[in-house]
Amino acid sequence: MSLQTGHGGLEIEAVGGVTVVKFRDRQILSDEAVQALGRQLLGLAAGSGPCQLLLDFGNVERLSSAVLGQVVALERAVRRAGGKMVLCGVRPGLADVLIITRLDKYLDLYPSEEEALQSLL
Repeated sequence: MSLQTGHGGLEIEAVGGVTVVKFRDRQILSDEAVQALGRQLLGLAAGSGPCQLLLDFGNVERLSSAVLGQVVALERAVRRAGGKMVLCGVRPGLADVLIITRLDKYLDLYPSEEEALQSLL
């Protein structure tokens, strides 16, 4: 069963026990957009108990490096709560940034949403 809701630049869908988050914007560059996105993402991890979270970057072409900081902060919050977070749909340019910053060793990356969901179910 799934439920879709829109929150600013995010599309959120519940798939089983996993919260799937898709980014609506192709570019996330302005400080205002990054701050709003960070608040929205951390709000997802603020619920009671552990959560399973999947971030789908398939729509994102460019983003500010500050977004990566928000993603790392979210992953830490999810992990502290006993949950797990994975990423999927990372385009080659963004994948290069993750490799250069060595975040590919810290974050769980999957090529497709299907594979990412399987890792969480």
